[in-house]
Amino acid sequence: MITLNRIYSETNLFTPVIFHSGINIILGKYSDGERSVNGIGKSTLVRLIDFALLSSSKNLITPKTKFLTDLNHSVSLEFKFNEVDYKITRLFRIPDEVIFGQLDADVVTYKIAEAKNILGSMFFEGADYPGGYYVNKWFRDLIKFL
Repeated sequence: MITLNRIYSETNLFTPVIFHSGINIILGKYSDGERSVNGIGKSTLVRLIDFALLSSSKNLITPKTKFLTDLNHSVSLEFKFNEVDYKITRLFRIPDEVIFGQLDADVVTYKIAEAKNILGSMFFEGADYPGGYYVNKWFRDLIKFL
């Protein structure tokens, strides 16, 4: 089972989001309570998770987020799989590279195709995968938010 722990930016692009056991709800709310909750970042948070899990940058970059490609910002997602904590980081300006490894251990930079193979094998090729058959090309078809 994959459990998300937190998503954050090491460059402080946004406030870190901590995930809790069970269902997590993204609730948009302005502090003054009078404005619409459109445009405050609910969908962007889901897109950031999707990007961290190796989606194409075209799913994240919209007219509102185009500035990300010109800066040195990153997104990091910490998750637990089979009782081991991992961290995956992607830089917006180099979307075809993925920095991945166990949390608090050495990480390695991979090309996105390599990272998809690694995560796909990790998540789906084990004896616990009920599908029984898996091809690494399927990773983004099976792990997809948008």
